[in-house]
Amino acid sequence: MNILVTNDDGILAPGLALLADVCREVGTVTVVAPDREQSGTSHSLTLHRPLRPTRRPDGAWQVDGTPTDCVMLAIQVLMPERPDFVFSGVNHGPNMGEDVLYSGTVSAAMEAVTLGVPGIGALLHIMLRRDLKANGVDPNSVKYVELGFPQAGDALKSGQIDAYPSQAPFTARILQSGAGKAVANWLSATPDGTPTVIFAAKRSWATAHKKEITAMQDAMREALTFMKDHRDETNQAIGKFTGLPAQVVGSLPPPIINVDLTPKQIQFWIDISKEQDLIKGNPKAEDIWFQ
Repeated sequence: MNILVTNDDGILAPGLALLADVCREVGTVTVVAPDREQSGTSHSLTLHRPLRPTRRPDGAWQVDGTPTDCVMLAIQVLMPERPDFVFSGVNHGPNMGEDVLYSGTVSAAMEAVTLGVPGIGALLHIMLRRDLKANGVDPNSVKYVELGFPQAGDALKSGQIDAYPSQAPFTARILQSGAGKAVANWLSATPDGTPTVIFAAKRSWATAHKKEITAMQDAMREALTFMKDHRDETNQAIGKFTGLPAQVVGSLPPPIINVDLTPKQIQFWIDISKEQDLIKGNPKAEDIWFQ
């Protein structure tokens, strides 16, 4: 498996090295990333000067351009074979709410999709493919395009797209505006308590940093107690980091955070990933679950 790894934080970013190391466990990795910080460059291209890719001693490529430049150069010039997947990250800091409109990290993944190379399957994409298959539609017969949540309503109304796997609060906005109608609810197909975001690390790192992991888990339990007892302050924090209006945040249920996972919860995602050929072999949830 050929994998392209890129980012917007630059070739020296720790998250890039971590992502490349993890990907090397499942395939051949090519790293092509900007030679400097490129956060906030969105989907921009370099048009008015030559681009210069430079091979580093470790075999990676650094490019004096944007993340989108890096993906285009990698796929069309630098890599002898097209990649099977493109991974963009790991980002330094969150990409939430309207951040995705400006993120070079997100745009690098979008450029890969534009060039016909899939990125790592995101939650809604995976569940959409699962629902299509369950209803007799070949998921591979559908053309998928990257589109941010805020633009989904307008794209549906204008006919640019036929369907969109949305989530709150954007689903309510689409329905209220008449831009679309609900066809299926992917949450109804997931068991209660199924985690949709999971913190993961290499086992070697987790084994060497048990103290730090325990401290993080304790902090999350403390945060859960705070969220339960201080709903207004919690909503203010969510609004600050998502950019959503206070009225919208207040209408949403509080985030569900499970600090203590079980192998059964992890197995659900293993089974779906195997169904869609996202992972090879037969990993056991008990082996992935870390205590």
